[in-house]
Amino acid sequence: MVAFEKVWSPTIKNDISALKAWNHWDKGINPQLQDSEKFRCSENCDFKIIAANVFTKLKDQKVSPYFKSANKDQQHDPNCDRIVGQIAKRQYDNGETSSTYGRKQNTVKLGFDLTTGLQPTQISVNSIPTLPEPLVLKNRKSNSNGNTAAKPNYNRPAQIKSIERLVSYFQDWRAGDKSLKLIDKNNNRISFDDVFIDLGDNKELSVNQSLIYFGNAYVKRFKANMDIFYLSFTGEHKLTSGLSSKISIGINTKNVSNRFKKMLNNKADIFESNNSNPEAYFEAFVYGKLSESEEKTAKVTGEKFKTIQLSLENSKQNNLQWNFVIY
Repeated sequence: MVAFEKVWSPTIKNDISALKAWNHWDKGINPQLQDSEKFRCSENCDFKIIAANVFTKLKDQKVSPYFKSANKDQQHDPNCDRIVGQIAKRQYDNGETSSTYGRKQNTVKLGFDLTTGLQPTQISVNSIPTLPEPLVLKNRKSNSNGNTAAKPNYNRPAQIKSIERLVSYFQDWRAGDKSLKLIDKNNNRISFDDVFIDLGDNKELSVNQSLIYFGNAYVKRFKANMDIFYLSFTGEHKLTSGLSSKISIGINTKNVSNRFKKMLNNKADIFESNNSNPEAYFEAFVYGKLSESEEKTAKVTGEKFKTIQLSLENSKQNNLQWNFVIY
């Protein structure tokens, strides 16, 4: 679930960051914050927010305090200040390009084919057709004097190589920002649901498609090699062929950044100390392709079996984390 830099506190009737809320609680400035815990997205939006590690002593914190959405299925109010601001900001910037996607205003174009995966060259923002602008945005473009707002000066589009920003747009769309439009490499209009596959909805899964799979997950260490972690999605999953199994991905921490390794360690510590702790589970997004594994033999029973394999797309040495987004 998306983390929020600042949220609205009905208790103090103001926006507040997670770190400031923790400081207020820790120093007794606003101890009533903990009593209500009624954080919201913004003053005019009832989107519920959870405070994580905000009311935890420093010595007991595995990660810094942060805010996150309370429920992945909730929607922002139609006039939410945060959503309106995001839409307006995208209307005036130069967009972004990467090997994964391109964005021009509120239109997002995939940089990969759903079957063949990432292509060797980046897409151009200029190749993205801008869809008609909603009337509500046109009405919001004027400042308080009725003049058209000045366009900010951006020197160049951002170069982002991971799936993180694409996932953030999906999260915004899922939470109610329907101004976002998604098109494929051939400029055909598609849905975010065509690209983001929810592993928790019990639908049969197809193989050999380059998609972003997401669901409730946990991390644990491979005891025989402490450099290896397994990220596993909860529950059984089923292919159209009828094969059912869990989906797990091995991650060699020698091929990830120190920051990503630290996060895996924190998640594994929580799971291995108490796997019934809700904090041991998180929403994970992985860009990859499903297939059936080769036939294996169970060591104890000798029974033949196969599993569902999720191979990472375009993963390179020291950059495995580009395929993952973990909340």
